[in-house]
Amino acid sequence: MPENIMHELHNALYRTLQEGMKKEMVQKIEKDLKDLSNKVWENFTDGLLDNLSDCLSGQVEWCATQAIKALLSGHEKEMRYYLDCQKHGEQYYGWTGRTTDHHVIRGILFETGALAIRKEIVEAYPDLLKNERILDLEDQVKSLVNQLNKLEQWEKQAESVKP
Repeated sequence: MPENIMHELHNALYRTLQEGMKKEMVQKIEKDLKDLSNKVWENFTDGLLDNLSDCLSGQVEWCATQAIKALLSGHEKEMRYYLDCQKHGEQYYGWTGRTTDHHVIRGILFETGALAIRKEIVEAYPDLLKNERILDLEDQVKSLVNQLNKLEQWEKQAESVKP
């Protein structure tokens, strides 16, 4: 019963407003409401993005600090947790650097320094990261072999096209 009363009141108010307002007035109100909703949305998203960037950078810094503390304490599982590279079966969660081709620029294997840092860590903790370094090198060799095979295929195709 109250639903019917609310529905009837809504309809009555709507009809009254329709009859009492000119088309130009309704269009101006609609435009003002649209402008207001856009301004509210802009303020909301700006605030959200500002807070998100602060929280995200803080979380990354905290995880890096915890990973370094775990590494220096010799807690491999904890370190992997904070670096987000836990192994599950034969697969790793997170980023290990082994899913993309390793770039060769002007005949030199391009590294961003991560492998050099890992080498220093291996020297300090040889048992902890020895297998990871081996996997990196195996992956680099596999990547380079694949790239050479592609290059050879392209060269063969180019030779076969020549007149």
